[in-house]
Amino acid sequence: MSMLPRLITRTRHALSNGSLIQHQTPTFRCPPSMLRRFSSAKIDARSEETKALDNMKTLAAEIKRHSDAYYNQAKSEISDVEYDSLVDRLRSLEQQYPLIQLTDSPTRSVGIQPRGDHLYKHKIQMLSLDNTYSRDELFQFEQRNRKILFNRDHDTPTIEYVCELKYDGIAVSLLYEKGEFKRALSRGDGLIGEDITKNVRLTVKSLPLSIPEYRDRDVEIRGELVISKRKFAEMNEGRKREGLPPFKNPRNLVAGLMRLDLEDEKKKKAKESSYSIIGQIDLDMISYTLLFRDASSTTETNAMATTPTLNTHTSRLSQLESMGFQPDPQSTLCHDLTQVYAFLDKWERERGEYDWTLDGIVIKVNDIGYQRILSEKVNAPRWAIAYKYSAERGITMLKSITSQVGRTGKVTPVGEIEPVILNGATISRATLNNFDYIINLGIRPGEKVIVERGGEVIPKIVGLQCTTTPPEGKVDHYCTNVDCPNTLFGRYLHFVSKTAMDIEGLGEKTISALQKVDLLSSVVDIYRLREHRETLLKLEGWKDKKTDNLLAAIEESKNRPLERVIHALGIPEVGEATAAVLVQNFSSLQELSTVDRQTLSNIESLGPVVSDAVYRYFQENHLWKELEDVGVTTKRTGDHPIRKRSTGGQLPLSGKTIVVTGKFSQGREKVEERLLDLGAKLVGTIGKKTDYVIVGEKPGTSKMNRCQELNITIVREDEIDHLISRLEK
Repeated sequence: MSMLPRLITRTRHALSNGSLIQHQTPTFRCPPSMLRRFSSAKIDARSEETKALDNMKTLAAEIKRHSDAYYNQAKSEISDVEYDSLVDRLRSLEQQYPLIQLTDSPTRSVGIQPRGDHLYKHKIQMLSLDNTYSRDELFQFEQRNRKILFNRDHDTPTIEYVCELKYDGIAVSLLYEKGEFKRALSRGDGLIGEDITKNVRLTVKSLPLSIPEYRDRDVEIRGELVISKRKFAEMNEGRKREGLPPFKNPRNLVAGLMRLDLEDEKKKKAKESSYSIIGQIDLDMISYTLLFRDASSTTETNAMATTPTLNTHTSRLSQLESMGFQPDPQSTLCHDLTQVYAFLDKWERERGEYDWTLDGIVIKVNDIGYQRILSEKVNAPRWAIAYKYSAERGITMLKSITSQVGRTGKVTPVGEIEPVILNGATISRATLNNFDYIINLGIRPGEKVIVERGGEVIPKIVGLQCTTTPPEGKVDHYCTNVDCPNTLFGRYLHFVSKTAMDIEGLGEKTISALQKVDLLSSVVDIYRLREHRETLLKLEGWKDKKTDNLLAAIEESKNRPLERVIHALGIPEVGEATAAVLVQNFSSLQELSTVDRQTLSNIESLGPVVSDAVYRYFQENHLWKELEDVGVTTKRTGDHPIRKRSTGGQLPLSGKTIVVTGKFSQGREKVEERLLDLGAKLVGTIGKKTDYVIVGEKPGTSKMNRCQELNITIVREDEIDHLISRLEK
């Protein structure tokens, strides 16, 4: 009998006499202590997941409420930064607890479900865009693109990008069937939009009603409905003259017009009706894409209009313009990320003066073939990203604190401030949220405060000009305001100092003058000053010779030794000696940026505090990459090798590990140079294997305390010669 029939027979027999059911396996008795621990762990895990689910639901509800206010009611209750922060917190929880995600999570949707009776399904989903406020994330965006396109993130062909202004309006999709305008839909939730055809016909005077180029196929044109600041101001002036209330802001006006039911408006009295003015309004549509509605066009990426002559985003924009549409007049082709950064800098300075309200910059891969490879996620393409400027801030004097009472009786404190211009508007009052907020910030009249205004959101006071707090485990206080002019000024001074990039002509007065005319927002801008030569010549006391000498010194500094560049970065806990140690162990900043924490901690002379600081810096910052892009040395080169010490004969300090701290009459660099020439091994952190600590004036308190703890010999500046003489005997 084969094995299978035998097994079946035995199983039937066991079932018939009950032996299979009654068979008892040996009992394992779990010790009570282990049982309690196991039960507690299960409860704790369930408790954490329950708490996470509750947090997800709360965040999702809050995000949806703000989305509904923004998309369906044209109200901006919070700034873009605050809204995106809520989305990031929800996304982080979803990644941490992947098994308990919400089925209707706003992180996987676009916009919000539209209201109304005239709704249509988008044949091709209208996607959103991933947002970033960080250049580090732009760098990561490019690295990810390189890996997908070329299977590596460096030494790859250059990726071209198109930068377009991100207009703050209402997204719209226009359908043309056989060349004739058929329908206009709002974005809605990306899948279903509201029919706004009549409203668009009446308000967009420049709308092409036919496009002869495509009489043989159906196409969609997508873009943003906007109104210029000039037209908006003229309209409000007219309403004031007629005794009508002014519109709040340009986006609210456009959104309100698109939601109007025109048939109902016609029945109202002329003066009360929005219909009476809708025909007078002239909106613009900034077009950004052309789609073919073919049978295979199921996603935005594969529906992109592509022909032998339409193989780049720039060619598509040119095609739209030739058809009578208006693409962004400021769109610019950037050949690499450095040019993208320059575009961002330009519009950060100029956006307040532009005639349209902007919401940031959209950065798109130019090559359509690359776009198709990169494809898209559930709600956003991988080949595009929106860079958003942080809410504009200004520093001014708080004159007094008053109160205002809302329609519900709620009392809100308001700061009366010296007028300050933000986003093109003069601000003289800013909210203080509530009275606890005032107490927590420690704000008092007569102090300088930071005022923030993002888009059309109500201006608010977000803090004092400088607030300080000691990092964990330290007693020194540090300014926590990243935009603090004093902090930025200090960074610039350190970067150009003699022990760092050593740029002659960039002293305190010059840096201060460049800050005042907004030519410096990062140390990288120092290497872009050549582009602003004409602006420099207009500064008081600047002539051709002074300007050219400075630009020449800046150019020369690009070739500083790698240890100088590392020191210039301003990495916490890293001085000149530690920078030299890093260059002895790593040949480039590219290599240093990819090293793991363990490898750094294995370098004996670094110590755990320094190695952790270096690791965290390169995980969180890509300033080195921006410097590399403008031509600064980021590799150990033959022209600037690390100093090699003579191995011939026994040097007096051979085998001695030395730390240098404080200020020296002959200069710290000369002291270190001499010690290195005598065979010393210089490190930045005091440890058990440190032999001597060379001390100048005002040495670090923590280092002196450490010396006493470890009983390490301290050598003053005037005792160095005596030490060397003693060791030479």
